Amino acid sequence: MRTLFARSSRLSSLEFDLLAYCCGLARGIPTLMAMAVPGAYKGLDEECFVAMAVQHKVAGTSYNGLEKAGIKLSPRNMRNLAREAMVGHATRSLLFRDWHEIVAAFKAEGIRALTIKGPASSVQLYGDPLTREFYDLDILADIPDIQPVLPVMARLGYAPSDPSALLHTTTVTGPFIQKPSHHVSFQKAGRPFHIEIHGKTWQDDKEFYPAYIEELFVRAVPLAEGKGWGDTLSPADHIVFMVAHGTQHAWCLLHWLLDLAVALDRTDEVLHRTLAEQIRVLNMGRQLKLACMIVRSVYPVAIPESIQDIIDGENASLEIPLRFALARLQKGGRDHASMRNILLHSAVFLPALTKAPGRKVQLIFSPFLTPQRDVEALPLPKHLYFLYLPLRLFFVLSRRLKKLFGREDTHVA
Repeated sequence: MRTLFARSSRLSSLEFDLLAYCCGLARGIPTLMAMAVPGAYKGLDEECFVAMAVQHKVAGTSYNGLEKAGIKLSPRNMRNLAREAMVGHATRSLLFRDWHEIVAAFKAEGIRALTIKGPASSVQLYGDPLTREFYDLDILADIPDIQPVLPVMARLGYAPSDPSALLHTTTVTGPFIQKPSHHVSFQKAGRPFHIEIHGKTWQDDKEFYPAYIEELFVRAVPLAEGKGWGDTLSPADHIVFMVAHGTQHAWCLLHWLLDLAVALDRTDEVLHRTLAEQIRVLNMGRQLKLACMIVRSVYPVAIPESIQDIIDGENASLEIPLRFALARLQKGGRDHASMRNILLHSAVFLPALTKAPGRKVQLIFSPFLTPQRDVEALPLPKHLYFLYLPLRLFFVLSRRLKKLFGREDTHVA
């Protein structure tokens, strides 16, 4: 293994640095030694630390890390962090039970489905389904649209989180219109989590072409024989999915970064070679390079040689995307939905990570496209679709005014 970069763009928050250190200790990966020096966390804002742990979905992990490091917060803040950790564990235990029922129901209906992220990543990376903290369940299903899943989920007590999203009888397409979301969320009364169903053909917001998605199903593996957990992505495919998902969200949560650091830190040459091959197939070298730069900015893991070879072949400077991602990571993505960051994400961050000119243009203009719901609200003949572009601002302002005055509208512009 070779070392990739020196640590760059140091995060200035003492609270984040201690959080990253504790989580690294808890997950057994190399950490920066600055926080191991006695008194290094003097002046820590403990309430900010606890809030940050919750925001990054690592309350339980950070609590375990504090204990390993021998660091004590005030009794009140230790109790607050422990309470958040227990709530998370109880949520996952309840979700775990529903997960079994959903997997069995899909199998009974003959719907091919893979559990992705969440408990599946926890099993593959940490050996059990509860170590990794998660608060929802993601299912990748071999379905053309959501209709085959609706009766299955209804029998289990789940209903769409946003029923109005299902009112579309057809998907309207055009150069000024957004494609539908890559998932539909379901909720059940009394459950503090939601289930996200991802359609096999809905993943073009990533770099995955349709034939590749089919290959994911072909290469799927059982999570554990005889456990009733169903199938998931192969380990290498799961890491590719992890890189694509992290890139989509500018790596704004430590929760995701820990998983990638653990995957890179594994002594599994076959896994890393297979991962490198898949990255080349998908032309995701820049995404992988940036992901490794971000990981190395927080955790000094060595980069496997097969991964380093891809990085060495990527000459594009990614300092601007790196700074953007580290700023989002510092805030835990709390400012990700601001208009400024939406535009920077689409016009600067994502285009820097793709080589295809057409894809760059598509990404730059994506914030200005009109959602399907707005097209349904104001249908126009095809030759007037260009009017949706100036009307986009009207739709955004309308939703924000509804939110301001307390009118329910779950759609996000």
